[in-house]
Amino acid sequence: MKKYPELTVSPERYLDETVTAKTTAFVDLAAQQDEIRPQLESRIHTVLHHGKYILGPEVSELENRLAEYAGSKHVVSCSSGTDALLMALMACNLGPGDAVFTSPFTFIATAEVIALLGATPVFVDIDSRTYNIAPDQLEKAVQAVEQNDSSLYPLTQPVQPDQPFQPHNPFLLGP
Repeated sequence: MKKYPELTVSPERYLDETVTAKTTAFVDLAAQQDEIRPQLESRIHTVLHHGKYILGPEVSELENRLAEYAGSKHVVSCSSGTDALLMALMACNLGPGDAVFTSPFTFIATAEVIALLGATPVFVDIDSRTYNIAPDQLEKAVQAVEQNDSSLYPLTQPVQPDQPFQPHNPFLLGP
């Protein structure tokens, strides 16, 4: 830190409890809620009154409103991003023998759902500028999978190590 002495903090100062860190809220939910508080509390009261906490009428309402907003015939909501990924992969009939190309710059659930279905995640390096999958690296990874040649691109070990890695349905998951 010789280059930027004003940014240097000693360990003693760093650990000093009297020094308060300046923080900036990433998302200010309280401020957002204040703008819609009457409607929010009314809707919460409605749910508490009818007691249908799972798949109550508000779920259908949300799906219908989202479908209208997106210009889609249907919307299916789910409980988490993990479930959303799982539903998408299940809709593609992915399973053992399939390769799913994805980013290593993601939450663990991405690889988890791929493996849960028995498919093999193939991690493709990201572009350091965009943080999305690098197209040139994706091309190498696809070629390596098609030729079953890890000298072209490092391949993930197959889900069942005793079987050769020969995916029959390559699929891209991620940005």
